[in-house]
Amino acid sequence: MIKVDLIATAPAEQLRMAQTFGPRKIRLVAEKVETHEEFRQCFAWGYTYFQGYFFSRPEMLSRRDVPASKLNCLRVPHAANEVPMIPQRICDSIKTEASLSFRLLRYLNSPLFPLASEVRSIPHAVSLLGETGTRKWVSLMTVACLSDDKPRELILLPLIRARFCELLAAPARCPAAANDLFLLGLLSAMDAVLDMSLTDILQEINVREEIRDALLGAANQLHDVFSLAVNYERGRWEEVKTAARAMSIDEDSVAPLYFDAVNWAECTLLVR
Repeated sequence: MIKVDLIATAPAEQLRMAQTFGPRKIRLVAEKVETHEEFRQCFAWGYTYFQGYFFSRPEMLSRRDVPASKLNCLRVPHAANEVPMIPQRICDSIKTEASLSFRLLRYLNSPLFPLASEVRSIPHAVSLLGETGTRKWVSLMTVACLSDDKPRELILLPLIRARFCELLAAPARCPAAANDLFLLGLLSAMDAVLDMSLTDILQEINVREEIRDALLGAANQLHDVFSLAVNYERGRWEEVKTAARAMSIDEDSVAPLYFDAVNWAECTLLVR
């Protein structure tokens, strides 16, 4: 592979690299992608991989530009991650968004679930999935609905973070907070998905105060685990080492958890 720094390299040189090395089947990585235009141009030239702030940076829109349907979708994972989970509340939140209802019924009526009879209602579907299955399906479908107009990488980002934070709960000695950490990781990238500030998003949904504080940067146990996850994601190895030591986490155990989270997110997208 050859990594091309888009900030340090002129567009003409970026194109020349693609024309020179693409035919040799050398994969090009576009680094420091800052805008959608840069992403689309490099993709058209034949670049294979992309990384940069563009994939997690929100492009702020006015509040009235955000469709109400997206805000309805955003309320579903909160209901799904309540403890104890209340099926009726989840059903009610799913019913407010027609696309979620359709995707849920289509999912359970697909060949993945050889059921004896067709699933015809949301409560029936939720009961078949069970608590764990419902939470994971909700996370996938919520992000998929919210990210229809976004790059695939931005769909993966909140899923990976959510699962990674959830997996870190046990080694961080807070297994009871696994559901909260999952929701925290999922919501942490919603500013980029919805093109809104987290402050505005949190005005639209009801989350526990500890999750809200962690999202806004306040120091608490959830934020400590979340910071470790984000630092690992961004390759800040010294910060990862310091945080793991502070929480008495075996540093060598972090990488397998991250890879598990990536695999889970990739596999989840295949069945959306």
